[in-house]
Amino acid sequence: MGRSGSQGESGCSVLERIWTRPAAEAVTLLGGDPDDPARGVVPAVASAGLTFRLAPGRRAENVMEQLRKWVAETIRDGFAYELNTSNTNQDAYATPAG
Repeated sequence: MGRSGSQGESGCSVLERIWTRPAAEAVTLLGGDPDDPARGVVPAVASAGLTFRLAPGRRAENVMEQLRKWVAETIRDGFAYELNTSNTNQDAYATPAG
């Protein structure tokens, strides 16, 4: 039983997959009123915190613009949203080997 062989993106080493490939993570998800008792309802307000790891050569502002465009195209009419980006965005880089 179990898996055999390498898993993940073919053509990339484990270290490349961990450190130099792009990734998006939801690091926080908040919704509802924490002071009210739990109920089976959709909260009126929710928020999410995201982080992005950029591949070398990618520019942070370009990725943020792609996110803004995707959110604007995806959110249905009748829903309000606010998208804030951090001023600590940093372009991707790789330390030269050797």
